[in-house]
Amino acid sequence: LKDVILSNDSTYDHRFENVINNFKQNFVEGLEVGAQMTVFYKGKSVINIASGEMDSKNNKKYNLQTNQLVFSISKIVCSFVISMLVDRNLIKFEDLISKYW
Repeated sequence: LKDVILSNDSTYDHRFENVINNFKQNFVEGLEVGAQMTVFYKGKSVINIASGEMDSKNNKKYNLQTNQLVFSISKIVCSFVISMLVDRNLIKFEDLISKYW
């Protein structure tokens, strides 16, 4: 795991060293090429790390400023937000999306 170098702008609370080691293990096993991870615990950022390459042809390293693509994960976030709005009686599940869009 020592061969996996975190980006210079990475920071983390050493209480979460096991999480960092699991992140690094993904690179060792070839599951990641470049990645970022941020974890908040009790409202505080405790892990904000990046490692790997964003462009292997040009030897550009992954860092915390690297743009990250997000695909289907947004569906989960949207479902949580909609559920919270329903819970607060701000919208109803039965409403047509065109009512708000």
